[in-house]
Amino acid sequence: MAADPGMLHVVFVHGLWVHSSAWDNWRRRYADSDYQTHAPGWPGDADTVAGTRSPVTRAEGTLTIAVTLMAKQRGGPSFAA
Repeated sequence: MAADPGMLHVVFVHGLWVHSSAWDNWRRRYADSDYQTHAPGWPGDADTVAGTRSPVTRAEGTLTIAVTLMAKQRGGPSFAA
């Protein structure tokens, strides 16, 4: 799906040994409120949860982006620009 420049974008970033699909419920919730959502996998992540949990393989590359981060914490979501 092409990004719509008129929509607000939310990028969900997961930790190690967690698959990007962990954000699916949050992505649907934000998409229902007219946000464009993205939950990219880390370089080297497999297409499935089971594949991601298999032994770690080395991934090389460079990623440069400007983001606003959202983290799940016990007290609720946190935002940082």
